[in-house]
Amino acid sequence: LGVVYLKKRYTVAQYAAVGLLTAGVVVFTLGDAKGRAFFNPVGIAFIVAGSLSDAMAANYEEKVFFSRMGCSASEVVLYSSALGSVWALLAEAFTGELLPALRHSWDHLEA
Repeated sequence: LGVVYLKKRYTVAQYAAVGLLTAGVVVFTLGDAKGRAFFNPVGIAFIVAGSLSDAMAANYEEKVFFSRMGCSASEVVLYSSALGSVWALLAEAFTGELLPALRHSWDHLEA
């Protein structure tokens, strides 16, 4: 996606790393499919969709935040983590899981 969207050039080592990672995921998935665990092909579709979405988000961040706005990597990580935390807190409160989670955390301070 970076080649198409950002018109970037990658090294042979970067392509090799992507190939090895992809091969590892394929081998892991095939091993899971032949095992005794319940295998659902919809999970593969979700993994592919999630990977593509993550790649698109990373390329968008690179184009907008780093190139256009001149933000540092630390700023992007800080604000995206803060925003994600707010969304997670709202989701926990909306589903009613926030208070039990807080009680569990308070009861197990060692964690």
